[in-house]
Amino acid sequence: ISQSYTTGTVEATGNNVGGLAGSAAGEIQNSHAGCDVKGNNNVGGLAGNATSAISGSTATGYIEGKNIVGGLVGSTTGTVQKSGANGTVKGEGITGGLIGQHNVTPGTDVIIEESYSQSTILSGNPKGGLIGHTTAPYQPAVYGLIDPDDPESGLEIKVPEEKGTKVKDCYATNGLV
Repeated sequence: ISQSYTTGTVEATGNNVGGLAGSAAGEIQNSHAGCDVKGNNNVGGLAGNATSAISGSTATGYIEGKNIVGGLVGSTTGTVQKSGANGTVKGEGITGGLIGQHNVTPGTDVIIEESYSQSTILSGNPKGGLIGHTTAPYQPAVYGLIDPDDPESGLEIKVPEEKGTKVKDCYATNGLV
């Protein structure tokens, strides 16, 4: 999917629900979804589930689901580069401002780079400003909030020595409610 744009409302009772794609097996590049999205599991502003890279893409809107909910993508196994989310995210289970759950295959490195979340996260357990949960063998990659006037305040990034999700040059300026 390349250079695509969508607006509106997407509401479904099932899984894999997104503003641009429910489930994307191919790369998503330079695309935008400005949608309110509501679904069950794997719910995202741009894509509900993505198994390839996302680059240069953004999502805005109100995103709501039960589990694995993200401002940009609900669940992904791929890299996310130069992408962002700005909206409101609400989940009952795993919820993230950018990515709900990042599924990393053991023994591989997958990078989240030069990406951001400016989403307000209303609920979720666990919930994270950037990533709600990663399947890599460590805790969620980002804790705390960042003060836009002082980019180094309140942000703690844990990057593991082992292979897994690598977070580089990302930020979250969101509110965890």
